[in-house]
Amino acid sequence: MKRPLMLATCPANFGEGGLGQHLARVREDALARGFDVQVCCHGGIDSPLVVGKTWEKRLFRLPPFRHRPDLAVWLRHVVFDRRTASRMGAADEVTAFMGGALETFRRARRLGAGKLVLEMPNSHPENVRELHARARALHPLEPSWMGPLFSRRVCAEMLLADEIRVNSEYTARTAVDRGCDPAKLVRRHLPVHPRFSSLRRVPASDGTRTAVFVGSFTVFKGVPLLVDAFRQVRGEHLRLVLVGGWSSRGMRVFLESARRSDPRIRWLSGDPAPALSSAEIAFHPSWEDGWGYAPAEALAAGVPVVVSDQTGMKEIVRDGLGRILAAGDPAVWNAAVREWGEAA
Repeated sequence: MKRPLMLATCPANFGEGGLGQHLARVREDALARGFDVQVCCHGGIDSPLVVGKTWEKRLFRLPPFRHRPDLAVWLRHVVFDRRTASRMGAADEVTAFMGGALETFRRARRLGAGKLVLEMPNSHPENVRELHARARALHPLEPSWMGPLFSRRVCAEMLLADEIRVNSEYTARTAVDRGCDPAKLVRRHLPVHPRFSSLRRVPASDGTRTAVFVGSFTVFKGVPLLVDAFRQVRGEHLRLVLVGGWSSRGMRVFLESARRSDPRIRWLSGDPAPALSSAEIAFHPSWEDGWGYAPAEALAAGVPVVVSDQTGMKEIVRDGLGRILAAGDPAVWNAAVREWGEAA
């Protein structure tokens, strides 16, 4: 008997980063449900539907894209979506990620797809825009990636979708508050790689106490808020380790200046496991996040977390291993970092 076919599309590298891991989960779930799966993405998997993005490197160095990440993100998703739609064949079910689904969904309908599923890693786009505006008002270091073009595109995709998959009750609430039909919403649970549960914790032998942040170094992840709070705490034995990378000149200049004035601040890229193995605490002061692999991985490794209340991260905090603080409130975050730093 012929197995049904699912097309899963996402503008990311399969299995890499938050979106890539999310896409891998979509594929695993579909295989478990008895589907054959075709994957369309930027790479990381052997698939005839891999869509390259070499054109971005040149174009995004030029105005207006160089200074407008909202336009760059919008165009990246539009191009990916149109290339996917032009190459796809008939499928029984199509799953696509927010921002890159509009033309794919329209063509899938024409080809007779039985079900269209929209994956929403973030909260409702208008909620994202509002929170990002608040973040920029506090730290005007870089523009938001969420603009009106992208927001309108996602809203159109939500109307076309038969089902909208959300990673948290937080995301679901923001969608319903903006008029989404709650009957469309289905919760997806994203697992953490088991290697974090078996991570061996090794405290620093010299008495150094380390706090970590894992994620993109952006205003909207709350990085300047955390750095400013840490710089107010005294103690040569304290360290703040940021794991990830920046994508704007404003953030690079901010962090380099912060490190020159406070060499206790460090950053690195790559696997977060080594940093978590010696960390006392993990701070995640994001202004908005649909869920968050980073705090889930920290909790799995036994590292206490402090997360914001405008993210799905708050739903995974367990008693004794975490706190939830108001997003973007400097006084609250300053107090939390100071309390950690001054603890015996």
